[in-house]
Amino acid sequence: MKGVLILRRIKVQNANAIAGLTWGFPAISNFLGFTHALQRQFDQVNTGRKLPFMGCGIICHQHEVQAYAANDFANHVFALTRNPLDKTGKSSSFNEEGRMHMEVSLVIPLDGSVRGGREGAQKVAHDIKELALRQRLAGGSIIDIKKAEIWAFEDDDKKQNQTMRRILRSLLPGFALVSRKASLAEHQIAKRAQSSELAHYDCVDPDLQAWLEFSSLATKPEAVEGEPSTADIEWPRFHQQHGYTGWLRPIAIGYKGISPLYEAGEVANSRDAQTPVRFVETLYSLGEWLSPHRLKSIEQLYWFYQQDKTQNHYLCVNNYTPVVETYLTDKA
Repeated sequence: MKGVLILRRIKVQNANAIAGLTWGFPAISNFLGFTHALQRQFDQVNTGRKLPFMGCGIICHQHEVQAYAANDFANHVFALTRNPLDKTGKSSSFNEEGRMHMEVSLVIPLDGSVRGGREGAQKVAHDIKELALRQRLAGGSIIDIKKAEIWAFEDDDKKQNQTMRRILRSLLPGFALVSRKASLAEHQIAKRAQSSELAHYDCVDPDLQAWLEFSSLATKPEAVEGEPSTADIEWPRFHQQHGYTGWLRPIAIGYKGISPLYEAGEVANSRDAQTPVRFVETLYSLGEWLSPHRLKSIEQLYWFYQQDKTQNHYLCVNNYTPVVETYLTDKA
């Protein structure tokens, strides 16, 4: 890796806020797909300049999900558009859409050098910014990118570490999304042991139950000061952490093949008639939102594509934690 490309403060309107069974932020694949599309466009425009994009780091500065709840204990409901009436005067059928506005920064590692020194890097960053403004991110419209810049890393390890620390601190205020698969694996082991002892867990997949517990809200009664007989009881809500630190949340991290790999053109009405097709379902894991300055190295920020041909997994992986093969699939 020779350096990084940073797209700072990307403002996106009406991005997709639903990722499989989860909601509140787009799936990792949306950002890696955006990076891949940007790479292809850049290669087409600059045929003589090879600058591979090797992954993507995600920093969220602001987010506003278009949803509301009637009260503190009610379910959230997405704010949907009012579609025109049909010819009978009734509301037309539609698919529910979860939308959100967000402001994110993307850190893209580069595997290559830029000719022309600082001026050449500025020219390349400007070209990439212009291309990015024409794209969509997670289905939303990009209305502004504050700045695009390329940071080069020197060969000296000390200077390289200093540059990485400067980059991470320059992304504040914001929160980076990283993987916590190891924590999920530990909790699943504990839940499996518990399910073997409790009969009422026999009908529930302990792995799925362990994953869902990181998204559930719990209440605990607390008595306010006063006489026990006349004291009011408050029921504050809190997210269960199960002994783990950090802001942990379930996330979608890729797909699992559920069908054979069909040859190009074999499946009717597929998006690309020149590419083999396979039907898939969503894979889930656990992620954490944390401040970028807490990362030990900038490599812990990056998400990459990874394909496991033995299990037909198409994954988005992050090296913040040791790799633990723990994934959940959609189940009817």
